[in-house]
Amino acid sequence: MKIRRQREITVGTTTVRVGEPSATQVRRNVAQSTKALGDLVRAIARLPGVKLSPEHGTRIPLYRADPDRPGGLIRKLNGVEERGVIKNGKFKVRT
Repeated sequence: MKIRRQREITVGTTTVRVGEPSATQVRRNVAQSTKALGDLVRAIARLPGVKLSPEHGTRIPLYRADPDRPGGLIRKLNGVEERGVIKNGKFKVRT
């Protein structure tokens, strides 16, 4: 059995130590959270007085930290990955 690195999380006076998740667990959790977010958007869109008008073909973007640029992000949207930053509340692609 492979021993995974331990992560330690402290909130207030409580500390929890857990094994680092495997790549499979991370992929599964990302897929589940992406689905949950999509379900939430669809539920909110059905509320009275709410009007969402996404661009045609737009899906939910997935953001992660850019390991090559401190403060940078990588956005995956519709199968396309772009590097950039959040500026004035919007993702700006770095060229």
